[in-house]
Order: sequence, then C-alpha cells, then structure tokens
Amino acid sequence: MSDINTTDTSIAQVLFDPISAASINIKPTNQGACFYYNTVTMVMVILPQFLFVMALNGISAETNIFGSLTLKRNIALRFALSVGFTFITSLFWMALWLVMHLYFCIIDSVIAVLPMKFMPFFILTWVIVNVTSTLSPFELSPGFYYIGYAIPAYELYQVLLDIWTHSCNPTLYQSLPILFSWWLVAFVAFVGATRRRTLVMLLQSSMVNLSDSEKV
Repeated sequence: MSDINTTDTSIAQVLFDPISAASINIKPTNQGACFYYNTVTMVMVILPQFLFVMALNGISAETNIFGSLTLKRNIALRFALSVGFTFITSLFWMALWLVMHLYFCIIDSVIAVLPMKFMPFFILTWVIVNVTSTLSPFELSPGFYYIGYAIPAYELYQVLLDIWTHSCNPTLYQSLPILFSWWLVAFVAFVGATRRRTLVMLLQSSMVNLSDSEKV
C-alpha cells in the first residue's frame, strides 16, 4: 500500500468505486422527434383509412357498384382496393401495411352497421384508445391498463421499436401473432359488412323494380 500513488484519481476510482454501470445509446434520437413516434404516427395510421373508406363508399353509392356486381366481385374489388391503398400509404413497411389494412377492415365494417352520425365518436374513441396505449409503460400503470397489450397500436409500436433498435428488446413473438389475429377478425368482419351492403342494395333494387312494375 505504501507504493500506491494516492494522488492518482484513477487509483482512487478503482479503490472506492471498482464497478459501475455505463449507458450506451444504441440509437441516438432527437428528443423532439421522439415525441411523435408514438403519438402522431399512430393517429396517421388510422385517419387515412377512415377518409378512404368514406370516399370509396361515396363512389360505390354513386356508381351503384353494390347492386351491379355480385357478392364475390364486391368483396374482391374492395379487398383489392384496400390492399393497394394501404400498401402504398404504408411506405412499403410490412408492419405498417398489416396494421393499416386491419384498420381499414375495422372501419369499413363499423361504417356498414353504425349510423354515420355516430362515426365521429367511434373514430375519436378508437384513436384515443390506440394512442394512449403507447404513451407510458404498463409496468407503471394499474392492472386495468394491461388490456393495452391487445391494442393494435401498442403492438405496432413494439414492432417499430424492434426495427429501430435492431432487436435490442425483441417482442415480435408477441406482437406479430396479436396483430395477425386482429387482421383475421377484421377481415371476417369486412366480408360480413360487404355482404350486408350487397344484400341491402339488391333488396332496394328489387323493391324499386317491383314498385315500377306495379305502377305500370
């Protein structure tokens, strides 16, 4: 001990604090931009689907697509349009495409059964639920909020974090099955909604034809 240079700060560090943790920023990110990753991004995944569905329904009503095409062709047409639109607007990220397409199917299904005057309330609630699920860790929240694990936006955010951090904390084993399950349910609802629209249009057309024949 008498040979130790007590004035050397590195020796004092070894003696009094031999082990310490150091942080390594694996993905330096500007904090201003970081704020938008789980807020604006999640909203912009939902809103374009609502606007596109509204435009598609308006065009379909004006051109009488539901009444002029069979059920299978109506389903095929709307499915092809939904896949093409979401694939382009997702910037070709497969994770974003999957979530945007399931959002499209959900919104399209709800519009088929919910009166239009209630749609703003549904969209606003859907946006708030999805965005709030990504804002804070569930470990710091009451147990009730653990339901957020089943929300599509939360699982999408986990997938994006896995991509941005190069699988620092991989959760794909959980996120992808949940998102795919959402897509399956949404697709079944989408088919049922398109079937309902087609049957309603055929029924209305037959009633119009019947009333015209009675007048003659």
